[in-house]
Amino acid sequence: MKRILLIGLCLLLLALPLTTALVGIAHPKPKELELLAGEEGRFEWAIQAIDEKEDLNCRVVVENSNSNLNIEYDEGEDFVVVADSIRPVFASVTPVAGTPDGRYEQDFCVECAPLGRNEGVSVLPRFCTPSVIVEVVTVRTRNNYPVPPKAEPSSNNEGILAGIGIAVLVIVAGLAWLRKPKKNKRKRKNARR
Repeated sequence: MKRILLIGLCLLLLALPLTTALVGIAHPKPKELELLAGEEGRFEWAIQAIDEKEDLNCRVVVENSNSNLNIEYDEGEDFVVVADSIRPVFASVTPVAGTPDGRYEQDFCVECAPLGRNEGVSVLPRFCTPSVIVEVVTVRTRNNYPVPPKAEPSSNNEGILAGIGIAVLVIVAGLAWLRKPKKNKRKRKNARR
């Protein structure tokens, strides 16, 4: 009887589709921020997909939304995590202007699924990270852990200038080549005679 149950359990495990993404969520840095009402603070955390064989499509899901805190992710709430990698996620948090002094927490989770697998109905596994804690104060008593600022979209002026410079060099080189003396052609013609 035990053999039959063991064989049945093994067959059941083999029959299950293995499309669940197993990821890890790192603790936010800093875990606690001290901010004035209306002041923006930065934090980061990471999604670890070290053992994944496929890229993952992930979505941030805010749990128990706190109306006193506005959280904005640098790249939006949907993003792709490359297989076998760690992807940092950067965000800004701002206590709404006029928020009374106090301790506010925001929970957030991540739902991930293998990229390109959208057939059928399934429940996405949800991975949650510990809360980001914002202490709203009237006077700051400490500095927060430094997190890089949000990258501003560049106008790509350097690329445009480099392209123009290369084009000018190609034109100058082409004109110099066309204007060079044609002595070699005359020598070749005289040598053939």
